[in-house]
Amino acid sequence: HRHEGLPLTHKAFLLRLVVTYSVTLLISALTLLSIDQLDLFQDPLIAFKRTILVAFPATFAATALDSFAHRSRYRQ
Repeated sequence: HRHEGLPLTHKAFLLRLVVTYSVTLLISALTLLSIDQLDLFQDPLIAFKRTILVAFPATFAATALDSFAHRSRYRQ
């Protein structure tokens, strides 16, 4: 990724990665909670595994969209 034509530093890249994955985990947990599939108090390990399982592919989609949006900004 680039910012204003300059490559991002490792620190900025890791921060971007952590923020993307955190937001995706939160949204996945809220989605599972809304469809009553997040048994947080009965079986927290299963709830955590379900959240990871749902968030993993969503993270790839979020990263892909982020890179596409970033590239289209420089074409204009």
